[in-house]
Amino acid sequence: MGRKSRKKQKTRAQRNSAGSPGWESATDRNDLMSGGEGSNSNRDSRQSSPGAVDRTDDQAIANGDDFISLSVGDDDDSKKNDSRQAKRRKERERMKENRKRKRAYDSDSEDDDGIGAFPWLEWMPDTVPGPLNVDKLFDQEVQSIVRYLEPTKGEKLLRDFLVYRIKETIESAFPGSEVEVFGSFATDMYLPNSDIDMVVQGSGVNLRLIARRLERAGIADNMQMILHAQVPVIKFEDSLTRIKVDIITNSDSGIKAAECITSMMRKQPGLRPLTLLIKHYLMLKGLNEVFSGGMGGYAIVCMVMSFLQMHPKISTGQIDPLKNLSTLLIEFFQLYGLLFNLEDVGICVKGKGQYFEKRNILSRQGRPLFTIRDPMNHDNDLGMKSYNAFSVVRQFRFAYSSMTFKIFDLEENSHNHHRYYPRKDVSLSILSKAFCIPTSMVELRAQIDKLFKSRTWEQDPDAKPFLESLQQE
Repeated sequence: MGRKSRKKQKTRAQRNSAGSPGWESATDRNDLMSGGEGSNSNRDSRQSSPGAVDRTDDQAIANGDDFISLSVGDDDDSKKNDSRQAKRRKERERMKENRKRKRAYDSDSEDDDGIGAFPWLEWMPDTVPGPLNVDKLFDQEVQSIVRYLEPTKGEKLLRDFLVYRIKETIESAFPGSEVEVFGSFATDMYLPNSDIDMVVQGSGVNLRLIARRLERAGIADNMQMILHAQVPVIKFEDSLTRIKVDIITNSDSGIKAAECITSMMRKQPGLRPLTLLIKHYLMLKGLNEVFSGGMGGYAIVCMVMSFLQMHPKISTGQIDPLKNLSTLLIEFFQLYGLLFNLEDVGICVKGKGQYFEKRNILSRQGRPLFTIRDPMNHDNDLGMKSYNAFSVVRQFRFAYSSMTFKIFDLEENSHNHHRYYPRKDVSLSILSKAFCIPTSMVELRAQIDKLFKSRTWEQDPDAKPFLESLQQE
């Protein structure tokens, strides 16, 4: 993309952000993202050149003005208030016009597997009295979907039981071997339908023999052996819970990555819930697997971590991320969907985090890729194989536009003092414009819940020693 094209891209990003939640206008940080010059109104002291991209976050980003509340609020200055109202009206009109053009462009954003399933609304308050507080409503909804995505007691127990059965089977068949979990299960960042990633360490371990043992033990159904890939793996479904499992051998990179992510979670409390939301969203769009060009779990964690590190109000301790998830979710989609300069800027989360100038790296389709330094190995680019980065950006933009449009719509109709809104009223839902729960996930959770409550799993020969091991912990 040439300079002229980037300038158009930046202008569009500035126009889209005017009067909307999240990034208010192009400042130093947005210069870095969009590759152009920021507004110099009241910001002369903070101007920086796009070339100075290797600075730390204290220099590369603007102050907290870049992040604004979702709430409208009263303004004593009527002129400022009128100006703000005019901006919102202009933004709504622009977005209404764009939505017609975007339907064909974003047609693949609809999820066919369970569209319209919004079970997190059950976690909302029984009624919401008017006038609506859109800030509070959205925050309650985001908190509700995070709670819904959390594993239940039964899901945790049966996943642990599955790991126990696999571990006992393999370690008894291969004396001296050690079975460990890594990935999202090891970091507690898994979705209800996430696979369990495991690695078998030890000399003489063989994936074919492991697969045979697991099938003979009645653990594995639908076994797949992918032995000629860069990382040989066996994939199967647990015959008891239908949870999917991937097993590799003699690799410690996944274990180290899990330890790194756990360390990041301790530094940024908002990392886990926000990552769950982004992972779920990309899963809905089919963009959560590296082999299909999407973003892997480790890369997603680093993108979210960078966003939190570089957020001026978080880095200065002005806000608690756990109490501002709804605003942060919108701002994340705006940053990576509209403002981030994919061509020229890379992400580094080591230390306090920073952006850096990168060489132009393109996918096979000639489109730019995310460049994300592995915090454990700077020579490893976590975004290199995600060749559908353009689709990821497009879906982030779709989420931002759709939810922002709904926020404006609710604000416009939020002054009815004589109405109580039922919790299951989907017309009040902001997340439903971009999120849903696929039917397959709902069915899997229902099946596991039924299995747990029936206690039939306790008839398995491994159940008694498993439960005894839990009591000893």
